Amino acid sequence: MSESLPTEAVQAGAEGDTGQLTQGLGGCPSTTVGWSQWQPSWNGNANTMGTYYCYGTVPAGNEGFTFPATLASSERTGSAQYTCSNGSWVFQGGSCNGKVVSTMTASGSSVTCSSTDPVKTKWIGWYVSDFKRCPDTGGLDWWVNQYNNTTICSASNNYDGYATRDACFRAYLQEGGKSNGEFYEAQSSGHIAANSEANACGSMAGYPWTNVLANGATCKYKP
Repeated sequence: MSESLPTEAVQAGAEGDTGQLTQGLGGCPSTTVGWSQWQPSWNGNANTMGTYYCYGTVPAGNEGFTFPATLASSERTGSAQYTCSNGSWVFQGGSCNGKVVSTMTASGSSVTCSSTDPVKTKWIGWYVSDFKRCPDTGGLDWWVNQYNNTTICSASNNYDGYATRDACFRAYLQEGGKSNGEFYEAQSSGHIAANSEANACGSMAGYPWTNVLANGATCKYKP
């Protein structure tokens, strides 16, 4: 449900620098306004569910006219309409949500969720299955290089005891995840580990917990 901020917040700036009113029967000053909207979880991530608050400004306007609010925050999407009534701005309706951005925009870290290279595709599948996330691009490139160019996990020693080359490399990938708790947390919770989400999206945004291959290169700002 959308709602306006308390009257004192909507009317802030009613005195002082109110801007230039247009001619007419009276009007309202340019001022800061705010509105909110509750949103469900995004891609199964419960941390993105809640009430989102948006802030913006409306220009000076004549009595009885309706104007759009200009959204102020780069972490939000939405719009709102306000009508000038008896010298005050009255909220008419609007929308507010968290902006969905790329992982690179959110934290400077890029991820890879698809590839035409069959070896990379295999490793992406292992990451999604074991860590519930797309691989970070640098990590994926490192592992694929190891897979293609090293002699570890070889047939000469029964693939380090894992019977197949793929089983051997996947075991080492899981060991890497275990070292920072990522593998165990992902397997027990069914979604990306908290530290990996923070690395991919930063502290203010959430990573998708479902539809990872389709949406794993994006993050959404939280309430």
